[in-house]
Amino acid sequence: MLLGVAQNDTFGTTTYGQLLDADLRTASHAHEIFTMGLGSATQSSPFYSALIPPATMLLATGMWKGMQWTQSRVAQRRRSDASADISPVAQLPPEILLVIFDLLRRRSRCGAQPVGERRGTRARSRGYCDVLAVQLVCRTWKGPATQVLYDQVVLHDATDLDRFGCSIARRPQLLQHVQGLHFNHDMLTDEPSDNQRQYLELLSRHISSDAGPRDLTLAWNTVRTVSVEDEHARSWEERRNAWEDSRFFGFEQCSSHVSSLQLVAGDEFREVDVVLPPHAGIYGRRFKHLKDLWLSRADLPADGIPVGTQPLPSLETLRVTECKISSRWLAALLAEVPSLRSLDISSSTVCEGGDMPLRDVLQQQCRSLTQLTIRDLRGASAIGSMSALESLRSWTLSYDILEQQSGTGLVAPPALEKLVVFMDNPPHGVSSKKSRRHPSHKLLNEIGTISSLVRSWKRTCPALRRVELRDQVGKETWPIWEVASYLLYSQLETLGIFLDVHLRFARRVR
Repeated sequence: MLLGVAQNDTFGTTTYGQLLDADLRTASHAHEIFTMGLGSATQSSPFYSALIPPATMLLATGMWKGMQWTQSRVAQRRRSDASADISPVAQLPPEILLVIFDLLRRRSRCGAQPVGERRGTRARSRGYCDVLAVQLVCRTWKGPATQVLYDQVVLHDATDLDRFGCSIARRPQLLQHVQGLHFNHDMLTDEPSDNQRQYLELLSRHISSDAGPRDLTLAWNTVRTVSVEDEHARSWEERRNAWEDSRFFGFEQCSSHVSSLQLVAGDEFREVDVVLPPHAGIYGRRFKHLKDLWLSRADLPADGIPVGTQPLPSLETLRVTECKISSRWLAALLAEVPSLRSLDISSSTVCEGGDMPLRDVLQQQCRSLTQLTIRDLRGASAIGSMSALESLRSWTLSYDILEQQSGTGLVAPPALEKLVVFMDNPPHGVSSKKSRRHPSHKLLNEIGTISSLVRSWKRTCPALRRVELRDQVGKETWPIWEVASYLLYSQLETLGIFLDVHLRFARRVR
């Protein structure tokens, strides 16, 4: 890779042979630094998977023609000393080098002069074009294209911290372009290495400190999305000091401007007694612009979130998936979100109190909702009438909830426009691979129940225009023409049937 003179304006005074010899050393040295031990991580890391597409596009717009250095040829010139100062390569982000090396390994031709051909042939001309293309790419990455690379930052482990810290240590102005921050919560408590400690101290000095430069202090004010994951069995109580210190990349500085927050507590239920403690800054003026909150895989008891102190005035979307919640906790939380418009409670266990069933919570606290999703709930009683939700436009639920309402009757919201029913949900505690399959007659009975329900709702819901049936498993061949015949006479303007039928069945229909 010809990076040796990538940023030299006096390209014409250098011979091609000197470029080839210098750039072989440059490529081998950079390859050893940035790709040794990082190749497999690059393919699996969401951080780099999000970076490669825009970087590839940038190389294409820079007239990158490319070359291919074989692994054996690079290995012959590989240098063991890592102390050499190669300024052109050092000024490039390691992410760009990884992308360029990946492209070089996949190219089918070599930019060097082939053996047996005369000097000045077309192959040699292509080599010069490659040099100019790399030069243009290196210049371009100094400009606004950096914003595309660092607008979304995903840090899963210490290796990602090293990569990101290496870039911002050389160019701290990159922080000005960060809009999304996704990191593993374990990074806040694990013992950092010497290099990681230097990166944290650099960030703490330039971002969290009030005495730091104004532009760097305000850099993290552009962050709009924060995702926190806890993949291990440690409780959130053990991480309280990390939240209080807020030493991680100036998180304290950006919290007041975050609009989307996701808290995931691992693969199984975790005790999250302090999932949103007051000192964590989730409540109050720090998160006054929070619009999207997603709680997943957590055990949320009645006192899981302190309520009655400071509400979330801007919260519009609340998603609770795979959690253990109580109806009293849900009612207290909904009372603090006056601007809530979308509520999603899926695959969760609901603990209802004697005086606070789930249906009362929905009827009293969800009058302003426009979208409601209720799926795969365990422990919840019958929902009953939904006529109190006068603003509800879209309703998503599973068939087991409709089946549960067969004896009590289910009244639809008066302004309902769209109904989505998930037909085939696996039994609780059973994986999707072992889930049950609907026999044809049972499916037709369920479709008939939905058809009768929709036909009755047409009298009270004149705005209902769309019904969608969805299948989560996709292992059953369903008679789609019989399904349509049950619903077409309901006089719906739009009928959507999303059944993940078998491929052979789809071919037969065609």
